[in-house]
Formats: sequence, structure tokens, C-alpha cells
Amino acid sequence: RSSAVQAFLTQKATEYLSRELGATITVGGVNITSSLNIVLEEVKILDQDNQHLLSTQRIVLDVHRLSGSRKNLYVNKILFDKAKLSIAIYEGSEEHNFQFLANYFAGEERTDTITRPRWDVLVRSFEFRDASLSYSNQNQPSLPFGFDSNHFYIDDLNIHVADIFLEKDTLQADL
Repeated sequence: RSSAVQAFLTQKATEYLSRELGATITVGGVNITSSLNIVLEEVKILDQDNQHLLSTQRIVLDVHRLSGSRKNLYVNKILFDKAKLSIAIYEGSEEHNFQFLANYFAGEERTDTITRPRWDVLVRSFEFRDASLSYSNQNQPSLPFGFDSNHFYIDDLNIHVADIFLEKDTLQADL
């Protein structure tokens, strides 16, 4: 595929996802290799309050199988290179700022009057390289000293998460 075609498809996909999710998603560039690896450059996702959720220099999807007719995508690994993840619970809310993504990909009921078949997406593992993570529960006051589990920042994070299993509100994985 030509880079112009890849750029066009990326623009359409980010516009679609932004509309579907009610959040801003941007991708600076894309490259699809002959072995079906998808490399997304300069990815930014804002949450539904228009605040930073995720930005990353590069996301690499190691695609195992992709079937448009069956609407399934199986990914061996998603690598987030130099990612900055900002997780928050905003004041007055009980949900994390990423809950809309979890709901969307879990296939929960939508209020659309037009139903379209959803894609079945399976990801076997995630890897974060040279990442940072911030967490803030704005419903809780900050502690003046010691570790504050409601407000923290981790830098230089390198982690590989595999064998992911999600059942309702329970997440199980190997780190």
C-alpha cells in the first residue's frame, strides 16, 4: 500500500473512532508492513472531558490475524513506546477517565438506533517501554507525606503484561 492510502485510511479510522467514543484521537503517521505489523506514530487520546489520557511516540501492533469479513482482529502484542498515561477519577465522578474505552471494547449496549456488528478484538499481551503513569483520584485529598495511592506518578516504567483474562469486573494477567 502507498503511504497516501495508509494516511487516508488512518484519518478515516481516527475520525470514526473519535465520533464513536466521543473523544479526540489523533495519529501522526502509520506504516503497515507486509507481515501485517501496524506501526502508529505520535498517537494522542483525550478522554471525554478533553483531558490527556494517552500519548505515545509509537504503538506497534503485532497482528496475528485480521479478517474484515468476520470482523475479528487477533493481536499477539501491542507495544507502547515512550507512552504517557494519565488515569484519573474526576471530582464528582465515580468512574475512571478510561471507562468509556473499557465499555466500548467490552461491547456494552449502545443507544444507537442503527446497530452495526462489532469487531471481535483479542490482544494476547501489552508492553510499555520507557513509559510514565500518573494517577489522580480528585475525590480524595492528597496526603502530605508517604505514598499516596490516590495521587501518584511513575516514570521510566517498563512492563510486559501477558495472558490477559477479563471477566466482568475481574482482570487477571501475568506481569
